[in-house]
Amino acid sequence: MSQLTKADLAAIHQADAIVVALNDGKGSVRLVWTPAGTVKNPFPHYVEYMLDVPVTAHTGPTGNHSAHESLYSYSRGPGQSILLMLKVGDQIRFNFFPDANTNPLLAQVGLHADVLELDVHRKIGKRTERFTFHF
Repeated sequence: MSQLTKADLAAIHQADAIVVALNDGKGSVRLVWTPAGTVKNPFPHYVEYMLDVPVTAHTGPTGNHSAHESLYSYSRGPGQSILLMLKVGDQIRFNFFPDANTNPLLAQVGLHADVLELDVHRKIGKRTERFTFHF
C-alpha cells in the first residue's frame, strides 16, 4: 500500500481521468488532465501524473488489460466522488480482476467485464479503518 501525499491529492483533484492499467502483470496508475484550450493553442497537450500506488492483479488470463475511470468536473459521478474523499496519509492500493464479470456472450464479441477495486486504509484515532470501493 502507498501513502497519499499532498501532491498526489492535488493531482487527483485536478485530473480529468484516472487510468489504472495492467500490462503483462505490471500495474500502473496515471492521472490525466487536459488544460483548457486558448485562441493561441486550441489543442493543448495533456498533463500526466504517475501515482505511485500498487496495482495487484487477481486471477484471469495473462496479457495486456486495462481499466479506465473517467472523471468530469461538471458531473460528480461515483468514481470522482470516491477519489475526492481521499485524504493525505490514506494508504491505498488498486486490485484488478481481469474478466471477473465477463460472460460467454461478451467473450464471443471480444469485450471484457473487468472489476477494479480501490482499497483504502485510513488512520482514525488509534485505529485503522478499511474501506473498499468498486469502479
